[in-house]
Amino acid sequence: MRAELAMDMVIDGFSRGGPWQIGIIQGPIESGKSVAAAGCIYAAMCMVPKWDKGIRRSRWLISRPTYPELETSTIPTWLSWFPEDVYGKFSWSEPYTHRMKFQDVEAEVVFMSFADDKPDTLKSLRSTEWTGAWINEGQFVPRRLVMEMSDRTGRYPPSARIRDFPQASRKFLILDMNAPQSNEHWVLRMRGDVDLPEDMPESERIAYRKPSFMKFYMQPPALFEVKDALGKHHGWRVNPKAENLENMKADRYLNLAEGKTMDEIKRDLCNEVIESTSGAPCFPNWDRDRHSTPDPIEAVEGLPLYCGFDWGATPAMTVWQLVGGQWRGLAELVETNSLIVEFAPKCKRMIAQRWPWAMTGDGMNVIAWGDPEGDWRDERTGTTSYGIMRAMAGIHVRAPASKDNPQLRLETGRRILSETLPDGTPRIICSRHPTRGMPRFCAAMGGGYVLKMVKVDGTEKVKSEPVKNAASHVAEAGLYVLWGGGEGRATMGRAERQTKLNMRDIAIKAGRRKVFSYGRTR
Repeated sequence: MRAELAMDMVIDGFSRGGPWQIGIIQGPIESGKSVAAAGCIYAAMCMVPKWDKGIRRSRWLISRPTYPELETSTIPTWLSWFPEDVYGKFSWSEPYTHRMKFQDVEAEVVFMSFADDKPDTLKSLRSTEWTGAWINEGQFVPRRLVMEMSDRTGRYPPSARIRDFPQASRKFLILDMNAPQSNEHWVLRMRGDVDLPEDMPESERIAYRKPSFMKFYMQPPALFEVKDALGKHHGWRVNPKAENLENMKADRYLNLAEGKTMDEIKRDLCNEVIESTSGAPCFPNWDRDRHSTPDPIEAVEGLPLYCGFDWGATPAMTVWQLVGGQWRGLAELVETNSLIVEFAPKCKRMIAQRWPWAMTGDGMNVIAWGDPEGDWRDERTGTTSYGIMRAMAGIHVRAPASKDNPQLRLETGRRILSETLPDGTPRIICSRHPTRGMPRFCAAMGGGYVLKMVKVDGTEKVKSEPVKNAASHVAEAGLYVLWGGGEGRATMGRAERQTKLNMRDIAIKAGRRKVFSYGRTR
């Protein structure tokens, strides 16, 4: 099996096992992860001590979210390496069981489906005892279920029967996965790829601290994107350092890219975390590689900071600079189930820590725009979101208009995304760095921020109104900056604000004494 896998550094280390109790490997599709996991289980069952009349007895769990997935993928992979005529009969009644016998090994391998971490699921799992476990396609399995499954390993053989082999009762779980479909996936949090939400209680935070017994493996991408001199997509090429290339037919990875969207290719074959979306994206002209960068964007000291705010139970702040006509997205702060009185001090602290030169004696030296509804007074307290931000953070927030205009926001965003500077660089660039950028805003612009779909005569049609979801708040916090920063006027064909003119004064200067109208001219 090791020769067939043509071991590379990452997958080799994973398949060898180690002192860890939980081993997690992430990589592209068809990169050998499942075969390596099967080999890891096989090797482990061969090292169980001879505790029952000279026999190495063990019991293993192999899990996937649904039984059909076990039937069509996981079990065929297992039986291709361990056929029934060599290793023992396979029972095709649920739970599927392979009773293996070879040399001095007798192992019971049980295939069961666990999809969620509901109380009934955890209760059924707690009634089981295993030597070890393998979770296939673990990107779809919740953290709590993984940890519970790990707790059920190392329980067979009974510890009383293997007192002389304490290492044999250690917990043992392996998990293989493709890139997750969300930047909030628990693996990314435990691995340290993304920061935990600031409003997450400490009682929950401790669950995402990387356990000392957990080991992460990351395979290289199978494909690289090819771009032309202007930065436009020009195709794909195979990564010469991709794993399992020896067993892939010529151009197999390139063939796997056919018939897939850009996001699907990047997630499945480039091993990148791409937010899964449904619905019509508000900004189909957003180009992740052109309009964002994986690196942090440093602020230019001396130029003003622009902040955008969206309110409600999930307040959001985005921080920008306008440099040479280019909008640069520096950072974001997004909370869930948080009041403005809790959110405002965090905004102040973030700006003070990252850009101390923006602090003044009177508060923040920033230009801030926000949702016009933030100026509405609370009927019970008489306060406004604008007032709270000014009092608690020293940030004077203004509304880009007296009334929100979703259509103008969308048109402004699309226009800026389609524009370039004289040197060909885009007019907007954002950092999607997981800890020092604005990854949620980038994910929202990349498809998380979607338009409403309505059924008309049985056919789904798109409305020009965005859906209020987890992505909408941070997206709109960024769009208010663009709108208020002058881009909204430019979208309407106005280079400057309308100038209010007093027609009475004009009439008097013209020699007329009575004036009955006032107006406004451009």
